[in-house]
Amino acid sequence: VCRLIKEREGSRQAQVWTGTLRRYSQLVDMLCDDPQNPRLVMKVKVLDEICFGSLEGLACGLLRHSFPKEHAKREADKLHYRYPGSGGESYMDLIMRLRDCVQAMERVRRDAIVVCDVAVARALLGYFQGTPTAEIP
Repeated sequence: VCRLIKEREGSRQAQVWTGTLRRYSQLVDMLCDDPQNPRLVMKVKVLDEICFGSLEGLACGLLRHSFPKEHAKREADKLHYRYPGSGGESYMDLIMRLRDCVQAMERVRRDAIVVCDVAVARALLGYFQGTPTAEIP
């Protein structure tokens, strides 16, 4: 992926936007491995993944089997379902969290590479593609 991005970029490097999680930094380090041509990296907490509250750390796909009532609530309204416990977020919370970051991205007049998780990518793509909010999750 990194090689392909570098090949397609040309002479003007894209700016990198990323969250603060370690897994993001590992990919960003691969994108920024040329000391002769440093890349501008914007590291912002608002691009971190959605917070799963008390379910944080639950392996992907286990919500359905381990917490069937929570899974049913989420399936009924993915946009507004807020994960239980302290800090738990909904897609709507995430969309609101990303507002200032999106505005900052729009002010930059160059290509951007965003290193983030799927929920954040869906929200950003939804905004930039004009997808109705209800269709983002």
